[in-house]
Formats: sequence, C-alpha cells, structure tokens
Amino acid sequence: MRSAWNPAKEVRWRMLEDNLFTVQFGCLGDWNMAIQDDPWLFRNHALIIKEYDGFENPRLVKLDKIAGWARVLKLPDNYLKAAVIKGMCGKMGTISEVQITLPAGVSMKSFSNTHIDVLIQNDELGDLEWRFTGFYGNPERSKRKLSWDLLKYLRREYNNPWICAGDFNEEIRVVLSVKIPALHPSTWAIDIIDSNKVDPRVVAIILCGGWTVWAERNARDHGESTRSIAQSVKWTADITRDLAESVRVKTSGHPERRSKWRRPKEGVIKINVDAGFDLNNGEGSSGLIVRDHDSAMLRGQAIWYSHGASSLTMEALAVRDDVKLANDLGITRIEVETDAIEVVKLWNERRQGRSEIYSIQLEIEELSSNMDSFQLGYIGREANEGAHLCAKQASACRRRCLWIN
Repeated sequence: MRSAWNPAKEVRWRMLEDNLFTVQFGCLGDWNMAIQDDPWLFRNHALIIKEYDGFENPRLVKLDKIAGWARVLKLPDNYLKAAVIKGMCGKMGTISEVQITLPAGVSMKSFSNTHIDVLIQNDELGDLEWRFTGFYGNPERSKRKLSWDLLKYLRREYNNPWICAGDFNEEIRVVLSVKIPALHPSTWAIDIIDSNKVDPRVVAIILCGGWTVWAERNARDHGESTRSIAQSVKWTADITRDLAESVRVKTSGHPERRSKWRRPKEGVIKINVDAGFDLNNGEGSSGLIVRDHDSAMLRGQAIWYSHGASSLTMEALAVRDDVKLANDLGITRIEVETDAIEVVKLWNERRQGRSEIYSIQLEIEELSSNMDSFQLGYIGREANEGAHLCAKQASACRRRCLWIN
C-alpha cells in the first residue's frame, strides 16, 4: 500500500494470520488518510480497514463492511426516485444513502465542457455563501483567449468569496503537449513502462508528474507549504529536462569524464561551496574552501543552521556565505563553484521569475555588487569534495568552524 498511501512516516504491518494484519502508523496524518479516505484496493482486492484501540483482541474486530460510492448515469426521469434506485442497486450491498440532487447548501450556477460553477452555503457560516469554480483552460493555445474571456465573465457574475481550481493533468497537456493516458488503476504501474501502451518519449514526464501530485497532496495533508499547479508543472518540465540531459550525456558514446578542480586565473580567488540538509529535523550546514591561482588553500569555513527550509535553500545559503566571507576578506574577484546544478540554473534565470531562493539571490546580488567580478558555476561532486568535507564539520555543538592557512 506504500504507493497508494505515500506515507510521511514509517508504517508497520504485523501479520496475525492469513489476510489479517494490525497496522501501526507513525503519524496522525497518515492514520487519518488510511481510515477516512477509503475504500482501498490491493491487487484488485478490497482492503477493509478499521480503527483499533490496541487492547481488544484484533481477531474479534468485525471486518465485514467496506464503504463505496457509485454513480448511475443517464437514468430516465421516471427512474429518479430513491426507492427505484435502491431496488436497482440492492445487489451491490446495503445502500445507506441515495442522492438524486446536489447536497444541501450546494446550488449549480453554470457549467460547460470547460468549467463547473457552484455556490455553497455552510450553516456554520450563517448566511455567507462562497463560490467554487472548477476551470479547465482550452488545450489549443489559439483558443486560450476564449478561456480567459469565460473566466472574466464568471468573475462578474457574483461577489462572493471565490475559490477557482485548475487541473494538473490539463496543465501538463497544455504546457508540455503530453496527454495523460487512461490506464487501469490496478495495472498502471506496469502499463506505464510498456512501450506498446505509452509513448516512451513521454513516460518520464508522466512519472515525474505523478510523483509531483503525490508529493503535493502529502504536503497538503500534513500542513506543509505546497506549490501552485503552474509551479508543479514547471518543476516537472525542469526535472524531466535535467534527467533527459543526464541520460544524453551518459549515452553519447564518449567515455565518462570525471570533473577535476581547475585553478582560477591569476588575481582571481576560487571558492568551492557545498551544503548539507537533514529533512527530518530541518537542520543543515554550509561549507566552503577558498583557494588562489596557485591552488593554495587560504580559508575554510563551516556554519550550522538550526532551521532550514530545504536542501535547495541550504545550497543557496552556502553561496551567500561565501560572498559574505569574500567581502569580509576584501576579495574583489571571485569564482564560485557548487555541485548544486539547480542553484546555478536558478541564478542564471533569476530575471525570469521568482523561485523559493529568490530572496537569497537578491542578497547575493547586493553583496557582490561592489566586486570587480563574480561568477557562479557548476562542478561535479567529485571535484567539490573539499567543500563537502568542510560542511560536515559543523553541528549543533560546533556552530561555526574556521580554518586559516
């Protein structure tokens, strides 16, 4: 069930007998998802799961029901009666509710093949109504103006608090020209890598997109910050391009070349930086090593951070730390190297849009504005070992380390 639940913490299973297990969740969010988001299927068989207090004999817990929801389409008007529908569907199991109209408090205002617009009233909010619109942009770019005109028209309709939601799959289709195939829920993991069913050229995009959806859903369930649909699609495109580039380089027919540290030009100081990040504790460190054109080490430094947002943020802070140190030492011409290719790419594209390290980029720009020259480039991990070792020296007990040659 790991792929379906995508748990944030470890889930422990203990087998009692054939087809009977106790399950222990590592956090409340995972437990809530498993209990409340049923029904679940495992290899095309129903997984019946029920809350258990840990004291009762688990073999006495009745596992004889599974919740389900069925939708019956295109019923004639004379069949739209609860009693008739219960009679038709009685063999499916015990029917607890028949819903012929929209739920209480929900009223349909308009719909089309590209949107659905409803007003919702919650008793807890008194007379306040809020509005929900599911919106799908036209996949043809030439007709995007029609979608925009529709959205502007819908905006003028009501003055209520408004939530407008898009669709990740649709955005993938529009931006990357990739259509998510309709695969069977039980066999999709095998079908997705079957070249007879899915074009191999789009598999990486689909898999990266699927991981993005699961990761964002998991982050939302645990109260963490999430990306917008547009940001998720851009991330999917970027990571797919990076993967394709790495494969192209490795399969180009040329022998693999290991990165080597190269001395800077005379009068230029080279600073290699690296960072570490512990996702579980949100702690990290930055490390750097300063060398001149004779390859002589001038300084080494490591700084501990009790709070870090992500590994990307820590890598950006490592670059920021080296520029600050260069200013403190009066160095005016520096060449900075990092093995975090994403940091280099975002630095080169910083004028095109804001990223999660945008504020750090602004600080780096300000610190380097008075320098005669500042360059940030990528180098392979094997040539950045010195900075990596420096970063590992910092800890909660040794918050800053400095080596002077």
